Amino acid sequence: MLTKVIQMAKTGASGIAASVFDFAVLIALVELASLPVAVAAFIAAALGAVLGFVITKVWAFDDRGPVDTRQVAAYAAVAVSNAIAVAVLLQLLVTGTGLVYPVAKAMASIAVFALWSYPAQARWVFAKGEFYAV
Repeated sequence: MLTKVIQMAKTGASGIAASVFDFAVLIALVELASLPVAVAAFIAAALGAVLGFVITKVWAFDDRGPVDTRQVAAYAAVAVSNAIAVAVLLQLLVTGTGLVYPVAKAMASIAVFALWSYPAQARWVFAKGEFYAV
């Protein structure tokens, strides 16, 4: 039981590290490259997902084995759907409520992580010896 709690905490910390990176890239793309918020959010989330995969695989799930095709495909599916969900929710929050995009981004990221990303990673991407269909 304690192992699962530690794994959950490490996954959360991995997500925070990837999110900080994602957030910095988002700001740079919007402020420096003048990209639209939704486009910048998608790109930033995709780059954050790559960093998140490495940290989560090695540190949170203690998976030091080779990366296999199933794991890459599963993670890619979760990451792309996560990026789309965050970008759409971010856009809705910015245009629908008038929230500034950094606040909206944080809110969208937390909601999508809790409702989709973490459960999918634990049950599908990094499950040892098991494959759960989404």
